[in-house]
Amino acid sequence: MGSVYLLSPRSARAMNRGRVPGAHVPDKLFDQVIKEWSQPRSGLKIAIDRAAKLGVILKGLGYKGIHIGGIHRSFTTVGAILDRMEEIEDSWEDFLGEFNMGNSRTYYYLSNDPVPEEKLPLPGRIKENFTEHYPHALLKTAHNLFFDKTARLAKVYRKLAGFLEKTNKAWLLKRMLEDPLKKPLLSCQGCGDCAIQHTAFLCPESGCPKYTRNGACGGSYHGFCEVHPERKCVWVRAHKRLKHCGMAHTLGKAFVPPRMWELNQTSSWVNFHLGKDHQKP
Repeated sequence: MGSVYLLSPRSARAMNRGRVPGAHVPDKLFDQVIKEWSQPRSGLKIAIDRAAKLGVILKGLGYKGIHIGGIHRSFTTVGAILDRMEEIEDSWEDFLGEFNMGNSRTYYYLSNDPVPEEKLPLPGRIKENFTEHYPHALLKTAHNLFFDKTARLAKVYRKLAGFLEKTNKAWLLKRMLEDPLKKPLLSCQGCGDCAIQHTAFLCPESGCPKYTRNGACGGSYHGFCEVHPERKCVWVRAHKRLKHCGMAHTLGKAFVPPRMWELNQTSSWVNFHLGKDHQKP
């Protein structure tokens, strides 16, 4: 999922004041937007065209959807962006140069040429095994035992979950077993609609400041988060975990629905077995 913003002076200032996590408008573009909006009508037209161009670039790069931000009053502007996208989508590569703005941290669309594997020294490989690969294997095994609806004991888990729900004791399971395990191991945020299985058993709620459940935002730099530069991007970590066990091709294969906020701070284990979370049939 990519992000497209209708750049007005107001939205550009909001980004540069940190109101949009990870977003920043370069000085050159900011000055250009201020100049364009000296005449509001023409400024809006240019902003719609810019948003549409970025939208078709994301579509051309393979993004499955876009989030359109910076619009708060009506759907008319959204409709204008979508109409313009339809007109220019076949020419998306022609617009790539318009979004460079002289930034040295530009990202490039590359072919699928193999990238040389990072060769870590022995201490680094040992550390990676203990922090990434061994925990992934352990969590994957536990998940297959307890959270597979086709498993032999799936009916037993479902009956137990139903009993806890019926007797209003699901909170006890969460407080006494689920939280003590998941919080230290996964930095669990207690969302009640767990998505760790989609990110190689790394929590996207605590691991990503944008809470992305459908692939990386595209803002990481050399594999590090653009919001927290000292942290590895959770999706980069997930890819490395899956590649280690020959499953990198499964990453991002399925669309993950948005988090179900009505389940917040409830037991994700009970919700899974009763078919209440996003994994329900």
